[in-house]
Amino acid sequence: MLRENRNRISKIIALCLSLGVFFLESYGKASSESDFGSRRTEVAKITEYISRVRPGLEKTERETLSLSILSASRMLQFPKRSEFAGENEIDKVAFLLGVIQTESQFKRTAKSHKGALGYMQIMPATAKWLSKTKGIAYSDKSDLFHATTNLKLGVLFLNDLMKETGSPKDALLAYNAGLGGWKKWGGLPSYPRSIANHYQTWKEFETTGSFSYDLALFEEE
Repeated sequence: MLRENRNRISKIIALCLSLGVFFLESYGKASSESDFGSRRTEVAKITEYISRVRPGLEKTERETLSLSILSASRMLQFPKRSEFAGENEIDKVAFLLGVIQTESQFKRTAKSHKGALGYMQIMPATAKWLSKTKGIAYSDKSDLFHATTNLKLGVLFLNDLMKETGSPKDALLAYNAGLGGWKKWGGLPSYPRSIANHYQTWKEFETTGSFSYDLALFEEE
């Protein structure tokens, strides 16, 4: 019981720190109250979406992830004249949500049979390389179970792949198959298609507050 209480307190402290860093980075001294309210509303909407997809997730984990998604999505850099899911002005939050939902179903401790870890299923070797080339703090593979680190590394990797391939769709194919695999055989078309489906589902939820189908079709582990 004592250990559970300590873990709960640690999560609450982590959430408070994340909130503080997020709002400090996002708004600064010159930010208006309307901007603050808009971002807070967007975080709440993302949190609600995640709760619909993964209802068993703890509230503090959903909120921490939502803050990280909104923050990391701003780092996405799409090539000029890009389009995705039928849209020329790509919604960064929708794009990142689609990647995370396809990769891990918002499961922080997700692990693939190849050893990819966390929300965006990043290989430890890739994380180590990115940490050196991008100057991101990274100690070992356990860091990939932290939302901020996992999403930041994942987005930076996607940005590199978009520069290399020239399009969001091809970057996603390379993210899934590896850059070498994409160059050799093109990757799995079903992968970016899945992300596009989740992209559109988020857009629908953002507008109407509901889904056209039930997303919670998996068992909680």
